Amino acid sequence: MHHLVVDIVSFNILVDSIQSVWRQVNEQQVIRLPSKSHSFVQWSNALQDFANSNEYLRQIDYWKEFVGLTPLPLPRDEVTGINSVGSAAQLNICLSETTTSNMTRRIVKLGFSPKDILLCALVMSLAKYSGQSKILIELEEHGRDALGDEYDVGQTFAWFTKAFPLICNVPNDISPAA
Repeated sequence: MHHLVVDIVSFNILVDSIQSVWRQVNEQQVIRLPSKSHSFVQWSNALQDFANSNEYLRQIDYWKEFVGLTPLPLPRDEVTGINSVGSAAQLNICLSETTTSNMTRRIVKLGFSPKDILLCALVMSLAKYSGQSKILIELEEHGRDALGDEYDVGQTFAWFTKAFPLICNVPNDISPAA
């Protein structure tokens, strides 16, 4: 399955269903799959209704701030030389399981998710590397939660990925310990 056809959640739904059917057939059981959830059509119609709702229309001014914004290019280390996959280098840093576990526990105790911390590290690194204080990035998420709990698409096979811009203003005097 290609990501252009389905999201990773749908792929997992398919794999889980195939494994479940396979197990039930091997155990000579009646084949039962999980209950059907809302269809993609139902979900997309509800999303269209939301887009026309007062709740969304109150957010329009915020989203208009992003129209026409283009990210500033990142500086290049070297402007000459070969720029190919073959000339690329990687730097891999691994944290021990204990360090990772301790960091995760501390992060969660402070009310953050590991994703929040990784995003902050990315933004701070980009700001330091580029010398820019305003960092524009595009975030991508699975998108199945766009309408809250009202629409269950937990068993719906489709592509629900959502992408949205995020502007981060990084103070010039910030340090990693701050």
